[in-house]
Parts: sequence; structure tokens; C-alpha cells
Amino acid sequence: MSNERDEILDSDEDPMEGLARLRKEEQENKNSEESTDKEDKEVATEEDKEVVSEEEPEPELGSPEEEGEEDSQDSTPKTRKFKADGQEYEFTEQEMLDKFEEVFGKAVNFTNKSQKIAPHMRWISAIEQQNLSEDDIFLALDVLKGNKDAINQVIKNNEIDLFDLDSGETDTDYTPTPYGDDPLTQQVKEVVSTISKDPEYEITANVITKQWDEQSRDFFANNPSYIEGLHNDIRSGLFDKVAPLAMKMKVFGDSSKSDLEYYVMAGEKISQQEQSNSAKASVRRNEDIIQQAEEKSREADKRRSASSTGTRSDRGDGSIDYYSDSEEDFDAWIKKVKASQ
Repeated sequence: MSNERDEILDSDEDPMEGLARLRKEEQENKNSEESTDKEDKEVATEEDKEVVSEEEPEPELGSPEEEGEEDSQDSTPKTRKFKADGQEYEFTEQEMLDKFEEVFGKAVNFTNKSQKIAPHMRWISAIEQQNLSEDDIFLALDVLKGNKDAINQVIKNNEIDLFDLDSGETDTDYTPTPYGDDPLTQQVKEVVSTISKDPEYEITANVITKQWDEQSRDFFANNPSYIEGLHNDIRSGLFDKVAPLAMKMKVFGDSSKSDLEYYVMAGEKISQQEQSNSAKASVRRNEDIIQQAEEKSREADKRRSASSTGTRSDRGDGSIDYYSDSEEDFDAWIKKVKASQ
């Protein structure tokens, strides 16, 4: 390239026109080389296609092989586990769909029957506790109706001396003896029946009956559903996290509250701390994302700046890059040089 420029400068040809002609020839040679490279690449691509066509074709989407793989994956039924009456049961989704109508109907019927029986649960518990038979119930009903034979049978069964009976001279009224469990006691028994099959039940019972104070026990007796709530905390491991803080709050406090109240306060405090920590972690993640985005933006700006600096045609010294600058920049430079002569 330098030899050709020297020849132009030494010849009688106008230097500007000679340089323009030289640049045009170089550009034509460059385009010819690019065209040759492109043709070579196209030939290579065609050869690659022929090689690929000779190889064994891959199975198409939806082909029997892929369908077989999907079938093998779908052949494993999805299952769900449910806990009832202290035991865990596992069902497939298909089983649940097949039995839904039947089970749902039974559940609704059971709920309706339970609601009808609920007002009579105390009498049922009384019968169970006193171990009364069907004949005993009928005998009691006959006595209530004044059946003399039934009354005589009761006197005979209990060896009652008729002279000990009130002749009516006193004003003492009969006071019925309460039998059976009251509704709250029944609820407690139902909860205990539900959770007693779990291995953690002994821990729950120990906490309520031995570790915590009487005020807490009274609360559980009047609010049986909270027994199951405490039991769930023990099963999940939450109790082990909250109980130490509750004890600490009781020791450093004035001990004016029940053990259950301190436990609830400690649980609320831990929940607030976890929410705060989660919020802080979320803020930190967002800050990291923003920082990474800013760093990427700065790097992109640097690359753009470096790229624009490296391709400038106006270098301040009046020179021109024959290979990098455009045809328009070169023509403008030629005109500028001629004008300055």
C-alpha cells in the first residue's frame, strides 16, 4: 500500500486523484474478497446439510418415542394425603374424582345428623356413663308416666322401705341430679379424642395440666378449640421457638398475666420480627438488583464510548483512515484538501 502511494506521489498524476483512484481499487478488491468468502461459506453449509441428512433423523415432536416417554411419566398417578381420626390416608386424584359425589353426599348427611343430635348429646353421655340399658330407659319412662308396676319395680330393685318415703308432710322438693357432660366438657373430649392419637399429645397434655398455671387451664376448659391450636404449634415446632421467649417475658415482667397470655405475646413478637426480617431481605434484594442494573448500564456506556471514539473520522490532526472511514468521509476530506491548496 505504501509503495503504491509513493509511486503516485512521484508520478505526474494529480496526488488527490491518484489517492482517490487507489482507494476505489482497494474497495473493489475488498468487496470481491467478501463475495468469495460468502460463496465459500454457502458451499460449506450445503455440505453440512448433506452430512446431517445422511445421519439417522431425530424423532419429530409428537412421534411415538416421545409420546411413549410422556405416557410413562403420566402413568404414575398423582396422590394426595389426608389425615382423619388420627390416621393418614392416601388417595389418587382419580380415586377422589370417582368417589367425590358419593363421599360428598355422605358428608352432608353426616353433618345434618350431627346437628340434629347435638342438643341431645348430654343425655347420650349420661346414658353411657350410667351404663343404662334399653329396658332401664323404658322403665324410667314408665315411672315418669306414673305406671304403678314400674314404680313397684323400682322400689323392689333398690330395696326402698316405704316408711322412709316422704308422706307429704314436709315441704322438701325433689332436686334432679345432673348427669352427663355439659357442652364444654363434650367439646374438650372431642378435641382430646382427635389429638390423642398423635405422638405429641403427651407433650400437649403436660403443658396444659402441669407446666402452665390454673388461669390458662381455665381458659382452655372454656375454649376447647384453643387446645387443638396449641397442639398444632407443638407438632410444627413453633412451640419450641415461642415458649423460651414467653418464659423470658414472664421472668422479666411483673408476672401479672397467665402463661397462655405470655405465650401469645411472644408469638406475636416473633411473627413481627420475621415479617420485619423478610421485608429487610426484600429491600436488600431490590437494592442488589438496582446496583447490578446500574453497573451493567455503566459498562454499556463505557463500551459505547470506546466504540464511538475508535471510529471517529475527524481526528483533529486532519488525517483520514483509508480503511475505517466511509466513502462520504473520504470524499469530504478530498474536497477539503483541494480547497486548502
